[in-house]
Amino acid sequence: MVSASRGDHTRMTYLVSMMVGAMTALTVGRMSWNVGNRCETAQFQVYKEPCPMPRDDETREHGVQGVNCKVEKHTFAKRMEEGGKLIFTHIPKCAGTSFVSELKGKHHLYLKNEIAWKMEQCFLDLQESKGIHLIFLRSPRKHLLSQFMECKYTEWGHTKTKNTDFPQQGELYDDFQTWIDHFHNLNEDKKTWGKEFAYNCYNPRNMQSRYLTCQAPGGPNPEWQYTKAVYPHFAHEKEPSLTEAILNLDKHEWIGVADLYHESLCVFVYRHKGTLPSNCKCPFPQNAGHTHNTHSVPEHHVGTVPSDTLRKVDELSLLDQGLFIHGLALLLADIYEVQKETRTRFLCAGRLEGVYDQLSFQKDAAAKLKAAYKDILQNHPGSLKPSQELQIQMFLMTSVPAAS
Repeated sequence: MVSASRGDHTRMTYLVSMMVGAMTALTVGRMSWNVGNRCETAQFQVYKEPCPMPRDDETREHGVQGVNCKVEKHTFAKRMEEGGKLIFTHIPKCAGTSFVSELKGKHHLYLKNEIAWKMEQCFLDLQESKGIHLIFLRSPRKHLLSQFMECKYTEWGHTKTKNTDFPQQGELYDDFQTWIDHFHNLNEDKKTWGKEFAYNCYNPRNMQSRYLTCQAPGGPNPEWQYTKAVYPHFAHEKEPSLTEAILNLDKHEWIGVADLYHESLCVFVYRHKGTLPSNCKCPFPQNAGHTHNTHSVPEHHVGTVPSDTLRKVDELSLLDQGLFIHGLALLLADIYEVQKETRTRFLCAGRLEGVYDQLSFQKDAAAKLKAAYKDILQNHPGSLKPSQELQIQMFLMTSVPAAS
């Protein structure tokens, strides 16, 4: 898509938006008319007796045919009262530090008892039976640039990359290109993978998919350990399983997207407290008062990155592109469901278009996502909720051509 004309770029953005929109609409429709015989509230599963019910106010409160199928408004709070706790899968540079800081501050959820914030650890090391799993994703282009900025400009990054060949001396985007070339030229020799190859910092190759599929040596540990936390910073295999990444993403009961941070927080607070914050309404608040940790890096923009470098960025993140498309559709379904329940619009004009405009979704990425979806339907029956299976079927019927 990088080398395409402006007209091709606009057409590609339109096609991607139509695809995600169709997937989202079908998911919302499935939730609203729940013929799948399960009480669902968006991506947040409420474990009640199964019963067929349309999602209108009366049946939400009283159920159907005498069966109590009431959907709890205070889903998270209720389960936390019963011993559950929030478990956050923290993928680096996906707004995780800002998110946890905001929960601890503005929303008074304290780390010790209510948030199991196992810092930057693999998802497979975090699973708990009573856990309420949360995660943030980010559009891959922004994500890779942000990883580089952390390694190049922060005190932590300087410490990690000291005495390595990390590109540090040049101009921002020149050094970014050198850094991307280093990983783009990765060969098949496994000895070149891991900590040293990543300059002791981050390996950007499909990092989001990697965090959802990896497990640190020795398996889960209830205590935070630095060795376990840094393990997924580095790629220990060239390509994780997108099928497994999608299945594990779907185990999260709240999926946020850093590119729609405000809207993601609106959904979270509603699912936790049962009410929307006062700033969750259109027009989009210019000062929403959110916590935003910039790590003191200089201003940077994907639009300033040379086109050839962006092409390589896209090739390094083919799996994450598919994962992001999947997660974005689920978040949008949650947003539309909350807007419907509260009769309040907070996904404002221009916000979603801004995400689509930054999104690269090439033919190779589409092919990998389709292959993963087919694998899920054929080899993992029953692993997803009916609404998600319908979303997958819709995607498989949608053709997204590559940009020339």
